Amino acid sequence: MQKIIISILVVACIFYLTNKTCQTSGKVFYTQRINDGKTKPKVYDLAHKYLPNYANTNLDFYVKDLYVLLGTLLPFIFAGNSTAFKAYLGMYIVVILLRCITINATILPKTKTDTLIDKGSYDKIFSGHFATLFLATLVFYQFKIITNVPLLVLANFINAYIILSTRSHYTVDIIVSIMATLLVFTNKLSALN
Repeated sequence: MQKIIISILVVACIFYLTNKTCQTSGKVFYTQRINDGKTKPKVYDLAHKYLPNYANTNLDFYVKDLYVLLGTLLPFIFAGNSTAFKAYLGMYIVVILLRCITINATILPKTKTDTLIDKGSYDKIFSGHFATLFLATLVFYQFKIITNVPLLVLANFINAYIILSTRSHYTVDIIVSIMATLLVFTNKLSALN
Protein backbone atom coordinates (compact mmCIF):
# COMPACT_ATOMS: atom_id res chain seq x y z
CA MET A 1 0.00 0.00 0.00
CA GLN A 2 2.86 2.36 0.81
CA LYS A 3 4.37 1.78 -2.65
CA ILE A 4 1.04 2.67 -4.28
CA ILE A 5 0.69 5.91 -2.31
CA ILE A 6 4.29 6.96 -3.03
CA SER A 7 3.85 6.14 -6.73
CA ILE A 8 0.65 8.20 -6.92
CA LEU A 9 2.28 11.17 -5.18
CA VAL A 10 5.35 11.09 -7.44
CA VAL A 11 3.21 10.86 -10.59
CA ALA A 12 0.92 13.65 -9.35
CA CYS A 13 3.92 15.93 -8.80
CA ILE A 14 5.43 15.10 -12.21
CA PHE A 15 2.02 15.56 -13.86
CA TYR A 16 1.51 18.95 -12.21
CA LEU A 17 4.99 20.19 -13.13
CA THR A 18 4.79 19.06 -16.76
CA ASN A 19 1.35 20.65 -17.17
CA LYS A 20 2.71 23.92 -15.76
CA THR A 21 5.75 23.73 -18.08
CA CYS A 22 3.50 23.09 -21.08
CA GLN A 23 1.29 26.07 -20.23
CA THR A 24 4.29 28.37 -19.73
CA SER A 25 6.09 27.21 -22.88
CA GLY A 26 2.93 27.47 -24.99
CA LYS A 27 2.14 30.94 -23.70
CA VAL A 28 5.70 32.20 -24.35
CA PHE A 29 5.85 30.69 -27.85
CA TYR A 30 2.42 31.80 -29.07
CA THR A 31 2.56 35.23 -27.38
CA GLN A 32 5.88 35.90 -29.12
CA ARG A 33 4.38 34.92 -32.48
CA ILE A 34 1.48 37.33 -31.96
CA ASN A 35 3.87 40.10 -30.86
CA ASP A 36 5.98 39.50 -33.97
CA GLY A 37 2.89 40.02 -36.12
CA LYS A 38 2.70 36.39 -37.19
CA THR A 39 -0.73 34.90 -37.40
CA LYS A 40 -1.63 32.33 -34.88
CA PRO A 41 -1.85 29.03 -36.73
CA LYS A 42 -5.27 27.50 -37.14
CA VAL A 43 -5.30 23.74 -36.80
CA TYR A 44 -7.46 21.77 -39.23
CA ASP A 45 -9.23 18.98 -37.39
CA LEU A 46 -11.63 16.52 -38.98
CA ALA A 47 -13.81 15.95 -35.89
CA HIS A 48 -13.96 19.67 -35.09
CA LYS A 49 -15.13 20.30 -38.64
CA TYR A 50 -18.06 17.88 -38.48
CA LEU A 51 -19.06 17.67 -34.80
CA PRO A 52 -21.13 20.34 -33.07
CA ASN A 53 -19.20 22.86 -31.00
CA TYR A 54 -20.11 22.81 -27.32
CA ALA A 55 -16.92 24.55 -26.21
CA ASN A 56 -18.39 27.63 -24.60
CA THR A 57 -21.21 26.05 -22.62
CA ASN A 58 -19.51 26.30 -19.21
CA LEU A 59 -20.69 22.74 -18.64
CA ASP A 60 -18.13 20.94 -20.79
CA PHE A 61 -15.52 20.80 -18.04
CA TYR A 62 -17.90 19.20 -15.57
CA VAL A 63 -19.54 16.82 -18.02
CA LYS A 64 -16.20 15.57 -19.36
CA ASP A 65 -14.62 15.09 -15.93
CA LEU A 66 -17.66 13.55 -14.26
CA TYR A 67 -18.26 11.15 -17.14
CA VAL A 68 -14.66 9.90 -17.03
CA LEU A 69 -14.49 9.80 -13.22
CA LEU A 70 -17.78 7.96 -12.74
CA GLY A 71 -17.26 5.68 -15.76
CA THR A 72 -13.86 4.69 -14.43
CA LEU A 73 -14.41 4.38 -10.69
CA LEU A 74 -17.97 3.07 -10.30
CA PRO A 75 -17.39 -0.33 -11.96
CA PHE A 76 -14.30 -0.89 -9.79
CA ILE A 77 -16.24 0.08 -6.67
CA PHE A 78 -19.24 -2.13 -7.45
CA ALA A 79 -17.04 -5.07 -8.49
CA GLY A 80 -14.91 -4.79 -5.36
CA ASN A 81 -11.99 -6.27 -7.29
CA SER A 82 -8.83 -4.83 -5.73
CA THR A 83 -6.58 -6.90 -8.01
CA ALA A 84 -8.17 -5.33 -11.07
CA PHE A 85 -7.94 -1.86 -9.57
CA LYS A 86 -4.26 -2.35 -8.69
CA ALA A 87 -3.56 -3.55 -12.27
CA TYR A 88 -5.41 -0.50 -13.61
CA LEU A 89 -3.60 1.90 -11.31
CA GLY A 90 -0.16 0.50 -12.18
CA MET A 91 -0.80 0.82 -15.93
CA TYR A 92 -2.48 4.21 -15.49
CA ILE A 93 0.65 5.58 -13.83
CA VAL A 94 2.70 4.49 -16.86
CA VAL A 95 0.16 6.07 -19.26
CA ILE A 96 0.29 9.35 -17.35
CA LEU A 97 4.11 9.31 -17.32
CA LEU A 98 4.06 8.83 -21.11
CA ARG A 99 1.66 11.75 -21.37
CA CYS A 100 3.97 13.87 -19.24
CA ILE A 101 6.70 13.26 -21.80
CA THR A 102 4.56 13.98 -24.86
CA ILE A 103 2.83 17.15 -23.65
CA ASN A 104 6.03 19.14 -23.83
CA ALA A 105 7.25 17.62 -27.10
CA THR A 106 4.55 19.34 -29.19
CA ILE A 107 2.36 22.08 -27.82
CA LEU A 108 -0.55 22.85 -30.11
CA PRO A 109 -2.22 26.28 -30.12
CA LYS A 110 -4.84 26.78 -27.47
CA THR A 111 -8.41 26.33 -28.49
CA LYS A 112 -10.95 29.09 -28.27
CA THR A 113 -12.50 27.27 -25.34
CA ASP A 114 -13.33 29.65 -22.55
CA THR A 115 -15.23 27.77 -19.88
CA LEU A 116 -15.75 28.72 -16.29
CA ILE A 117 -12.60 26.88 -15.21
CA ASP A 118 -10.54 26.19 -18.35
CA LYS A 119 -9.59 29.51 -19.92
CA GLY A 120 -8.41 28.03 -23.23
CA SER A 121 -5.40 25.99 -22.24
CA TYR A 122 -2.76 24.91 -24.73
CA ASP A 123 -3.58 21.54 -26.17
CA LYS A 124 -1.65 18.59 -24.88
CA ILE A 125 -0.91 15.49 -26.91
CA PHE A 126 -2.43 13.06 -25.92
CA SER A 127 -5.81 13.07 -24.16
CA GLY A 128 -5.55 11.94 -20.56
CA HIS A 129 -9.34 11.95 -20.25
CA PHE A 130 -9.67 9.47 -23.08
CA ALA A 131 -6.78 7.30 -21.87
CA THR A 132 -8.26 7.12 -18.36
CA LEU A 133 -11.57 5.59 -19.41
CA PHE A 134 -10.17 3.60 -22.34
CA LEU A 135 -7.66 1.83 -20.08
CA ALA A 136 -10.39 1.22 -17.51
CA THR A 137 -12.63 -0.42 -20.13
CA LEU A 138 -9.78 -2.70 -21.19
CA VAL A 139 -9.21 -3.70 -17.55
CA PHE A 140 -12.97 -4.17 -16.99
CA TYR A 141 -13.05 -6.65 -19.85
CA GLN A 142 -9.80 -8.40 -18.87
CA PHE A 143 -10.97 -8.98 -15.29
CA LYS A 144 -14.56 -9.76 -16.37
CA ILE A 145 -16.00 -6.80 -14.47
CA ILE A 146 -17.87 -5.78 -17.63
CA THR A 147 -17.87 -8.21 -20.55
CA ASN A 148 -20.41 -6.48 -22.78
CA VAL A 149 -18.13 -5.35 -25.62
CA PRO A 150 -20.70 -3.10 -27.37
CA LEU A 151 -21.27 -1.28 -24.06
CA LEU A 152 -17.53 -0.75 -23.54
CA VAL A 153 -17.10 0.48 -27.12
CA LEU A 154 -20.10 2.80 -26.72
CA ALA A 155 -18.64 4.24 -23.48
CA ASN A 156 -15.44 5.11 -25.35
CA PHE A 157 -17.29 6.61 -28.33
CA ILE A 158 -19.32 8.81 -25.98
CA ASN A 159 -16.11 9.86 -24.22
CA ALA A 160 -14.43 10.75 -27.53
CA TYR A 161 -17.56 12.63 -28.63
CA ILE A 162 -17.64 14.70 -25.42
CA ILE A 163 -13.92 15.48 -25.61
CA LEU A 164 -14.02 16.46 -29.29
CA SER A 165 -17.32 18.35 -29.29
CA THR A 166 -16.25 20.43 -26.29
CA ARG A 167 -13.01 21.12 -28.20
CA SER A 168 -10.99 19.86 -25.25
CA HIS A 169 -8.65 18.01 -27.62
CA TYR A 170 -7.99 17.47 -31.30
CA THR A 171 -8.70 14.17 -33.07
CA VAL A 172 -5.00 13.31 -33.13
CA ASP A 173 -4.98 13.43 -29.32
CA ILE A 174 -7.62 10.69 -29.20
CA ILE A 175 -5.76 8.56 -31.76
CA VAL A 176 -2.42 8.88 -29.93
CA SER A 177 -4.21 8.19 -26.65
CA ILE A 178 -5.55 4.92 -28.05
CA MET A 179 -2.10 3.87 -29.29
CA ALA A 180 -0.31 4.80 -26.05
CA THR A 181 -2.91 3.06 -23.90
CA LEU A 182 -2.84 -0.08 -26.03
CA LEU A 183 0.97 -0.09 -25.88
CA VAL A 184 0.88 -0.03 -22.09
CA PHE A 185 -2.02 -2.49 -21.74
CA THR A 186 -0.85 -5.12 -24.23
CA ASN A 187 2.69 -5.09 -22.81
CA LYS A 188 1.41 -5.06 -19.21
CA LEU A 189 3.62 -2.08 -18.35
CA SER A 190 2.91 -1.32 -14.72
CA ALA A 191 4.55 0.98 -12.20
CA LEU A 192 3.37 -1.26 -9.38
CA ASN A 193 5.03 -4.59 -10.22
